Amino acid sequence: MDVYISSEIGECNGFTEESGRKETVSIVISPLRVESSEDRLKVVSGCSMFADCQNGQCYFSAAARVKPKIKARD
Repeated sequence: MDVYISSEIGECNGFTEESGRKETVSIVISPLRVESSEDRLKVVSGCSMFADCQNGQCYFSAAARVKPKIKARD
């Protein structure tokens, strides 16, 4: 079996700046890791703009991976 994995270039219209302003930016979605077992192939991908994007609804965004801090009661 041959498997070909490549990057995809495109536009993201959900990119969100720290200020909350949304804009359309050019991105690259690339495979970061490939895992395999006997009957399964898993490809983990990432976005070139993940670190700068504050869109908490985007799977690739670093903002989506930040867990909310729980404030301790006094």
